Amino acid sequence: HPSTPSSAASDVYKRQINGSVDPVSGAHMVARFEELVGANYFIKPLDNIGHYPQVEAPEEVLAGYQEFLATVPGD
Repeated sequence: HPSTPSSAASDVYKRQINGSVDPVSGAHMVARFEELVGANYFIKPLDNIGHYPQVEAPEEVLAGYQEFLATVPGD
């Protein structure tokens, strides 16, 4: 789970794409994640989106994923 310290400590490139109005893992999850890994972590909050951002806003999720890929160093 991304809010655990073990996940935060991993060297694997991570991105949080988050539906901010999700009552289970919304804006409060982003705040906790930033608390664990710092504000420089690549987080893409999606305002007015709930628990299923890939269904509710597929274009925004894809754009966020592509934005993330652009930050991952290549060979």
